[in-house]
Amino acid sequence: MDWNLILDTMGGPNHVGNYCDAPIIVDTENDRVYYQSSYYYIGHFSRFNKKRSQENRV
Repeated sequence: MDWNLILDTMGGPNHVGNYCDAPIIVDTENDRVYYQSSYYYIGHFSRFNKKRSQENRV
């Protein structure tokens, strides 16, 4: 799972103030939404998760 799913164009908000990337970038100044390639591959692989599946922790 990707940690940051949606961020603004400056990579925020985040707790350390650095630049980050995310599958969805929101440009609040121009009212635009950008879907990065990672958005599409997360969508592709999530189709293979079975309903009611559980995480196995090691």
